[in-house]
Amino acid sequence: MKLSTQTLLLSLPVALAFRPASEEINLTPRFAADQTYAISQAFNMSMSLDDISATMDGQEMLDGAVEFDMEMEMQTDITETIMEVRDGEIAKMQVTVDSMDMAVTGEVNAMGQGESIDENPDMPVVGRTVELTIDEDGEIKRKDVTKDVEAPLSDAEMNMVSHQNHFEMLVPEGPVEEGKAFELQPNWEEIMDQMMSSMDTGEVEAEQMAMMESMMDTMMEAMAFEAVGKVSKVEEGVATVDYEVNVTMSIDDLMEIIMQAAPPEAADQIPPVNAQLEVSADMTATALFNIELGQFQSIEMAGEFEVNISGDMDMGGAAGEASATMSGEFEGKSTIEKN
Repeated sequence: MKLSTQTLLLSLPVALAFRPASEEINLTPRFAADQTYAISQAFNMSMSLDDISATMDGQEMLDGAVEFDMEMEMQTDITETIMEVRDGEIAKMQVTVDSMDMAVTGEVNAMGQGESIDENPDMPVVGRTVELTIDEDGEIKRKDVTKDVEAPLSDAEMNMVSHQNHFEMLVPEGPVEEGKAFELQPNWEEIMDQMMSSMDTGEVEAEQMAMMESMMDTMMEAMAFEAVGKVSKVEEGVATVDYEVNVTMSIDDLMEIIMQAAPPEAADQIPPVNAQLEVSADMTATALFNIELGQFQSIEMAGEFEVNISGDMDMGGAAGEASATMSGEFEGKSTIEKN
């Protein structure tokens, strides 16, 4: 029997209606007790001062007399052992830092005085094993369980060991479809808590620490974050996920925020400056997710950023203005292998 063109056209909507739905892909990492992972992380960033200007009553004071270039490289290799799992998430684990190397190099030239930067800070966490316990509220307790050591790591040193090593920031809220974009909504509060906890605050008074936390909260409120991901293809059980991320921050009262974190004795030394801060960053990334294993297995990312600071002040009738623009690039690569 030969079907007419009209019959085929009429049957097309029905055929589409009964087309099998696209299979959803769950990009949430799966864990089980006694799993062990070898995780390698590499990151490098370069930054330079593009432009700086300072005028007093309209007269240029610097005229290109300040130059700045810096580069940072960091490589970390860890072994992670899952000990307990709660509701599919890690509840307890041990992380051994097999290696952690950091190098900071650069050149600074200010008013004809040049200085070179070449630092390789010691990383006390290398060779140590830290046990992390995460309770149901997300609170983390760390304990140095390294054998045969004279003294345990300090809290600040242990806080350098992260409990999030499986690209948690890149995980969507639910299953996604191939070829369909999804948005990411990272928990900035948790990220900043992790950053603050890794700082050595042993000599910082409680009042000043509270001011610093208030400053960070204000900066987070001024931040806008847009991140979109999409599974571009699935081959041999591995999903390729592409990401585009844009972060901006705009602050009109920068000096007021700085004064929040400044110690009381330094507050009177801060000049009456009206200052603004503008930050923008763009990043692209590609990750590979092994569907059978339920794990990201690698990610490569690259991006660029720009920081603009400008302000004006009035010192005894003399009006001054200043501005500076810094920019830089960064790239990183991480791999996760299940042992």
